[in-house]
Amino acid sequence: LVMGKTVHVEWSKQDRYRRVVGTVSVGPVDVGFEQIRAGMAWHYKQYAREQRPADRLSYGLAEEEARRLGRGLWADSSPQAPWVYRAKRREAGNKSPAALQRSNPVRMHGVVRHSPGVPE
Repeated sequence: LVMGKTVHVEWSKQDRYRRVVGTVSVGPVDVGFEQIRAGMAWHYKQYAREQRPADRLSYGLAEEEARRLGRGLWADSSPQAPWVYRAKRREAGNKSPAALQRSNPVRMHGVVRHSPGVPE
């Protein structure tokens, strides 16, 4: 979706870890929306209020459609949300490098996807 392409990031804040929070696009394509639609990311509803109303609606509908059609992570009978995975890891005290890499999210308005090497 973005490999080898120039992306545009529209942002207005940084989170408490100083990560940029915003919308990533390639031309007119909203990368977060496309990831959700393909079942490659969750619509993180805890931060949905920070989205533009139209984006909040379209992201929510895209996730509902991906779930209904069993796309991507929704093909799993019980996919685990990244925030649940991280909470369980913290409870278990699991701090292995592999676990840390799997749990580092890149945040876009209302989207969570995982990427190694990004501080949590």
